[in-house]
Amino acid sequence: VTSGQAIGDAETVTVVTESGAVLPADVIGHDPATDVSVIRVDQSTTPAVMAQASELEAGDTVALVNPSGGATEHMVAEEATTTVARGGQQLVGVVSLDGELGSTPPGSPAVDETGAVVGLTTATADAAVAVVPIELASTVADELISSGSADHPRLGVTFTDDASVAGALVAEVHDDGPAAAGGVLPGDVVVELAGIGVDSMAATIATLRTHRPGEVIEVIVRRDGEPVPCQVKLGADI
Repeated sequence: VTSGQAIGDAETVTVVTESGAVLPADVIGHDPATDVSVIRVDQSTTPAVMAQASELEAGDTVALVNPSGGATEHMVAEEATTTVARGGQQLVGVVSLDGELGSTPPGSPAVDETGAVVGLTTATADAAVAVVPIELASTVADELISSGSADHPRLGVTFTDDASVAGALVAEVHDDGPAAAGGVLPGDVVVELAGIGVDSMAATIATLRTHRPGEVIEVIVRRDGEPVPCQVKLGADI
């Protein structure tokens, strides 16, 4: 699993293993919405240990591992935010780090203090450091492997990105959409998805994307100051 920025438009790429072996690899698929790509190498590999990017907090230390050797340490600036990737694609729900990407190539693993992978690095338009959470990357990778493309779950609402609101403010509920069927109303504030608390639009979308179309999840909204549970069967946004 790597970044689409590392692959570009190539259909085949070359992989250099830790032992120095040079292997051909096929590109299985790429998802522009998350900048996640999957390549296949016909050789056994050792899976990386993974952690949860959702457990990162502002001020935590994350290391970006350069495949050419070495690593650079960065601090988490925001746990879930929206940024623009190099090339103009908007990425929602990424982890932003301080500093710049520098010589670390996109697609390099970001690891926590235990060495477990928490995400994949991606280059942003303003040269800042963004990390696609490994939970999201894994979900997208599974779909790319199974079908060659990724179907993202659709809630069926339009959010307003309001920093003064703790959660995701629903500006519009789409007619006949999943949220409408589940009882979500305009003016509601989404504060929890499937048991995971969310405090911004970016965090809401990031959490939503760890689920699959067709899943029924509990969406808790704040309405008139009170929590209201809504059961929503997610649609598909291809």
